[in-house]
Amino acid sequence: MATTNNIVMEAPPGLKLSYFHRFIDLHGGREVFRGLTTAQVCFKYVVPFTKSSKLSLVDHVKLQQDDAHYVDNANWYVSHAWLYNFLEALDSLESFFNEQFIDDPVVWFCVFNNNQHQAHEYPFEWWQSTFKDSLAAIGNVVMIMHPWKNPITLTRSWCVFEVYVSICVGAAFHIAMSPNQEDIFLKDMIEDVQTFYNMLGSVNSEKANATVPTDKESIDAVIIREVGFINLDRLVFDTFEAWMIRTIHEHIQMSKDPLDTAKYNFAMADFYAMRTEFHEAEIFCKNAYEIYLEELGPKDFKTCEAQAQLGVIYGYQNRPIDQWEPILKEAIAKLTDVAGEDDVITLTATYHLAYFYYNLDMKNECLDIWKTSLDLFAQHFGDSEKRMIVIMSGIGLLTVSMENFEMAEQYLTECYNKLCITLGPENPTTLSILGHLALVYLNHEKYDLALTLGLQVFESRQRTLGLYNRYTIYALFNLALAYHGIGEYDEAAMHSLTALEAGAVNCSDDSIITNILDLLGKIYFNAEDCATSIEYFELAIAGWEMFGNKENMKGCMTYMYPCYQRLNSIKTIDEVIRVENWCKSVGFWNEARNSIKCTLCEIPELFGVYYVCPTCSIGHMTVCQSCFSVMPQCIECEIIDLVESLPPPRYLLKLKANILEELGRYKEIQTTLAELHDYYNNMIDGEMMSSSILSCSIENAKHMHTLLSSLLLGRKKDQLIRCDIDPSGLYFTAHSKGKALQIKTSMTNDLFESFDYSISEATSFRISLNHLLDGLSVFGQSAMACTAVTCSYDATDGVFNLVLTEDGVLAECSIKTMVDDDHNDFSHSVFERNFETSKIVGSIIMTSQTLWDACSEFNELPTGAAVEVIMYPNSSENHGICLKMQSTTPTSCSEMELGNDSTAIVQAQVEAIIASSFQWSLLQAGLQVLPVAAESYFRLNAQGFCSIQHMLLIGSHRAFVDILLCPDAS
Repeated sequence: MATTNNIVMEAPPGLKLSYFHRFIDLHGGREVFRGLTTAQVCFKYVVPFTKSSKLSLVDHVKLQQDDAHYVDNANWYVSHAWLYNFLEALDSLESFFNEQFIDDPVVWFCVFNNNQHQAHEYPFEWWQSTFKDSLAAIGNVVMIMHPWKNPITLTRSWCVFEVYVSICVGAAFHIAMSPNQEDIFLKDMIEDVQTFYNMLGSVNSEKANATVPTDKESIDAVIIREVGFINLDRLVFDTFEAWMIRTIHEHIQMSKDPLDTAKYNFAMADFYAMRTEFHEAEIFCKNAYEIYLEELGPKDFKTCEAQAQLGVIYGYQNRPIDQWEPILKEAIAKLTDVAGEDDVITLTATYHLAYFYYNLDMKNECLDIWKTSLDLFAQHFGDSEKRMIVIMSGIGLLTVSMENFEMAEQYLTECYNKLCITLGPENPTTLSILGHLALVYLNHEKYDLALTLGLQVFESRQRTLGLYNRYTIYALFNLALAYHGIGEYDEAAMHSLTALEAGAVNCSDDSIITNILDLLGKIYFNAEDCATSIEYFELAIAGWEMFGNKENMKGCMTYMYPCYQRLNSIKTIDEVIRVENWCKSVGFWNEARNSIKCTLCEIPELFGVYYVCPTCSIGHMTVCQSCFSVMPQCIECEIIDLVESLPPPRYLLKLKANILEELGRYKEIQTTLAELHDYYNNMIDGEMMSSSILSCSIENAKHMHTLLSSLLLGRKKDQLIRCDIDPSGLYFTAHSKGKALQIKTSMTNDLFESFDYSISEATSFRISLNHLLDGLSVFGQSAMACTAVTCSYDATDGVFNLVLTEDGVLAECSIKTMVDDDHNDFSHSVFERNFETSKIVGSIIMTSQTLWDACSEFNELPTGAAVEVIMYPNSSENHGICLKMQSTTPTSCSEMELGNDSTAIVQAQVEAIIASSFQWSLLQAGLQVLPVAAESYFRLNAQGFCSIQHMLLIGSHRAFVDILLCPDAS
């Protein structure tokens, strides 16, 4: 019985399951029905059998005195497809009811219950209302799934609608399979739980079919009106996931063999891990591991596999490295001994170890492991194995952080296309790769492309995994990033807030929550809502503090601090102390103003006090002290006076003193003023006192000038280069716009008369190359050979000092440096490592002066011209040519050849003809040091990238200038 609007509804009549056998016997037995679909049974047997009464089979049987007892109120509704094999459908139902210990249930079966003589005469609305009322009264639904991996029922509009209605009316939902299908299902779940989501990924209510086109139109209209396709799919998936959990739980409870219990526990752990419910996954995985450990011992394959999975689960819970790394490493070592390093389970565990290293920014360790794993997969499983493709995508993702956009895009696009073929576009793994590709576009500010892919990933994730799944939340966060990137702040905020709400349910232990808060702070900052921006940034900075991420804390402070000043929103001592502690903990307690430049004179990094417009957007009008003395008003607003912006120590200590004075806490005022006085005493001319970590000297300034001049790129007036310092020396690196060219000059410590570096860690910063060259030539170009130089670097105030002496005259040059930013420069050795990943096809060592002379005819080429560099192996077919350079433009043709017998060639080793084209302006910059170099070492790799190393003789020492060139994209 069901109650609707206080009216008690009686369940409609149905037929006992035993009547199915009676019906089969009446028409010749099982052999006659073998191979027939439900539709064929309907038209071949049901319609003729009920022709005399023109009633439904249920009503027809009710009139038969001998069979009327088979009719009763239905207590089970059967959802199935008419294309199913009729006998397999019956076997599935019997198997299900036997497992439920239900003897001869009364079922509502549409072929038997609906009047097949009049069904076409009823409108859809009649079917809809009758069906809903009947199902509510029956109270139980059993859906026949066959085959389980791609069930026909879930591709039929009526069947999907039946699931929806059963959910709406609160009916219990169950799945029935034939015995062989259930065995296949359980086997698949144990081997790879992702096959379950592969099945769900193929389900799409919007694409479901109906025999009668108008039925689909009517059903679609109801779905759109009442729930929507994505929400309906999600309801269906939730129902199936609940059934899946219930089914495996039942097998855990019923298992008599401990190994079966462990097997099903392990499958359940996999299932929960797939749902990113790692706490539940941990419980079941521990159960499986402990049983395997007791029953099989620590070195059995199953035990090792469970141990590895436990380590993986800990890693995904963002636990400290010492809680998952030892477990994973030990499991991988044992799996290698038991199954080999090329076993799929061994390689999968190894992949996850590298992935967790990647998340901890341990990129070198990560890349080494992934490359080894990739080689093993390719060797043993072929390039279509899904785990191999996932590793390829990982390498592609890694290249994002290495600023190699083209390689990352190529890797991930190739991976995505392969997985679309291997697993299908809706598969969770395929979607992960698409999400990685969207991330590449985000990191390189291609927001429109990121948005297109992000929408696709999010909608599919939401449909198959649900809004509260971590992977869906990650996709939603990336979508918000894309909207933020294109300036659609309302959309970005809406998606971020949805992600925040969903993340609070299932991601409380995940840094994604803090990332979302951080993004919301930026969104409201850019939308000029400073108060809301501060609110989210304060939550984010507390989160980053918990995760120990000081770099991101500093990023938050960069946005928050000008908001605090604009709103004057710090009102209490507790607030001052909280912000003060944050500033001190992240290195914000100084005069540096964090890459803020003057709007008027464009000094790249301001220091100390500057001035801002109180009404323009924050950062829009920022003026240095020199420009303020000339232009004290905003040039945009014209009549608005600029206001002073103090560095954090001065601003907060003065504010603290003022608040204490208002509170009458005079002793504390004296302490605060003393702290401010000490801070001022430690400043010289507005800058902090020096604390040099480097001191080195060289007797010939020309040596440094020559090496640094090799970094010049065109006629740029203020070219920034990267400087890396470690105990081995100074290393300066320049990159062209677009990062197609890298030039690096190495000044090792033996080049200097003295070299003292006081710390063990490397130091990096950006500095103006033009200022360095001007400083070294302060006494004139001709005097540089007689000029001695002492260099020092003050890490506290970020100043690189040059003290130069020539013939008793002393000059000092102080150059302000800028904090190194990975978005502006490659990290040390990354470009080189990327070059070495591909096979070196050709290498030639030659005298530099000869090469310079040979290249002279290219000097008239336009800067955008392409020059092709070709290396030839030593064979008669190549007419003795070793190296060739050529270029053709609409107005000229240039060519240069060097033969194997040329005195200029010191050594050549070329495996095959290799050719690559480079933009002349970039190649020319890489060759500008040739006149002062002794030898040059040319290399081309299989991808067409070029490496040139120039050796210079500097006094009694050798120095090197290294060039790396990307091929011309055109």
